[in-house]
Amino acid sequence: PDLRGHGRSEGNYIGFGLPDSEDILKWVDRLICLRGGDVKIVLFGVSMGGATVLTAAGSKPQANVVCAISDCGYSNTRDILGYKIKKLYGLPPFPIVNAVVSITRLIAGYNINEASPRDAVKRSLIPLLFIHGDADAFVPVAMAHELFKAATCEKQILIVPGAGHAESCTVGGTTYEDLVETFIRSALDYART
Repeated sequence: PDLRGHGRSEGNYIGFGLPDSEDILKWVDRLICLRGGDVKIVLFGVSMGGATVLTAAGSKPQANVVCAISDCGYSNTRDILGYKIKKLYGLPPFPIVNAVVSITRLIAGYNINEASPRDAVKRSLIPLLFIHGDADAFVPVAMAHELFKAATCEKQILIVPGAGHAESCTVGGTTYEDLVETFIRSALDYART
């Protein structure tokens, strides 16, 4: 599904993965209702979608969710905002990020400080796969390593050489595809036991 404020989804404001993760969990409930209690679900997201599925994974989703895959997701909303402000505009993150936090809370109704995939992965009980391109200029690859280190569940990481932001699938080719398939099969096998 499209995240809030994207594509055909409703909303005038993006959620940086926080309210969106709640939406994903509602989609999970809906899929279970439509497909039955035996359905197995894989959460997969790219960029903000990657951050969203990690946040959902840390919210103790239904047992039907067998794993989550994050492709070039960021570790923390404040950190990615600060990184982008500095990189794009050459400005210091403080006090701009604090202003964005206040404005977002006032206008959009949620607290950016709570949007932390890094904190969420510490709570995840399902296997996580982190994928990132080492040439990503939009979300630094260091964030993938930070997320991987923070996760205490079963986890894997794939760093794709030469891949920019959201390019790991095309640049990684069969290496990417094979790992994703193996990871999902392993999670499904584990869920059956």
